[in-house]
Amino acid sequence: MRILHITTVRELYSGQRRQLESEVEAAQAADLPWDTLAIHAGQPLNGFEKQIPRFFRSRLMIRAYGWITAIQRSREYDLIILRDMQLDLFGPLLGLFVRNRFTVHHAKEIEELSVLRGGGFYSRVAVLLEKYVKPLTMRSSQGIAAVTGEIRDYEIARFPWLRDRTLVLPNGYAFRSSSVTGDARDANRRTFTFVCAEFTAWHGLDRLTDALQSFEGRPGSVLAFHLVGRLNEEQQEMVERVRSADVEIHCHGTLPKDAIDLLLAETDVAIGSLALDRQSLREAATLKVREYLAAGVPVYATHRDAALPEDFPYFRNDSTGVSITHLLEMAQEVSGVSRTQVREASRVHLDKEEIMRSALRQLGELRRTA
Repeated sequence: MRILHITTVRELYSGQRRQLESEVEAAQAADLPWDTLAIHAGQPLNGFEKQIPRFFRSRLMIRAYGWITAIQRSREYDLIILRDMQLDLFGPLLGLFVRNRFTVHHAKEIEELSVLRGGGFYSRVAVLLEKYVKPLTMRSSQGIAAVTGEIRDYEIARFPWLRDRTLVLPNGYAFRSSSVTGDARDANRRTFTFVCAEFTAWHGLDRLTDALQSFEGRPGSVLAFHLVGRLNEEQQEMVERVRSADVEIHCHGTLPKDAIDLLLAETDVAIGSLALDRQSLREAATLKVREYLAAGVPVYATHRDAALPEDFPYFRNDSTGVSITHLLEMAQEVSGVSRTQVREASRVHLDKEEIMRSALRQLGELRRTA
């Protein structure tokens, strides 16, 4: 069975690109019958990327081009895995021509769209389209793939006729082509690194600064926070308010991978998303958590990870909310653990090759029962 995974977006963000690069590397290394295609308006940086022609680059027409491409390529493959497209008016009609497809879902779409651009007019229109147009599109889909079990259950509630045709396809990481970061931890400092493309509401930077502002304990050493990604003016002001003699906060903006690696070498604990509940999510499979763990750096977050056991020692889900005390406790607990130990414990659960092999087995079984 040959599979093609198609992603159609206006802008291919760095995290999305890295996840697809991992997918391509894993498929090639394990000789899997799995191809990848990313369609976007920007300049292609990899062989699996394709630039959308100028005529189709408007927000509306991008979706049309994604469907046209899926229709053309569906004849060459047994199954198309199509990343779910929001704000899509073309799906009810064009989806009829790509019946050999599973759609893959990365979020609770209605909740995500409800906070888009502050929940204004654009957001309300987007929610209406998602509520009333998407079910018509899903009538012609063979099934649903979701990056977490929580999202799968959400989609089943929306599209109950696909209840028996679902699978969880968590994000993974190409461990084969990556390595641990260096170890430059300093016993006199506790260093934490928080990486995002931009600090959106669901990353929860405000919760971190609020926790720092209300922290009344004695850290015992200098606390250093590295923020990597775009901050808006309000976020920069939040950061300024919590800087002190004991709390250093370094805002780096966007950095290349080698520069991030140097920061991770100093890091005791990396920080994952702190406010996914703003998207009504308690579980995720984020790429940055996988990048941290593959580099050998433990992670603190406020959500479950879809692929990690609840008792996994190098990922802490602080379900009670952001706590500097808990963050410092975790840093102390892992202070004697090597980067290699963290990486190898994580590989068992997060290696991209094994996740793709499992998905191929499940998709093959579902297709046979179609």
